[in-house]
Amino acid sequence: MHTCYAGYKVMDMTFGEKRKALRIKEEYSQEQIADLLHVSRQAVTEWENKGGSRMIGLPTFGAGLIG
Repeated sequence: MHTCYAGYKVMDMTFGEKRKALRIKEEYSQEQIADLLHVSRQAVTEWENKGGSRMIGLPTFGAGLIG
């Protein structure tokens, strides 16, 4: 069985889509995530849409939301 976030099976999602689904599930805006990680909102958008090549702060992105 696959875990679902925002109506999508996790196995069918890209890494960026998983980050976005987690953000939405936890009811954070991109701006709030950017403030928490001290990055621009555009960086969060890039991580979600393109996967982003600059992953600074990425472990905090998930860890801060789920734990």
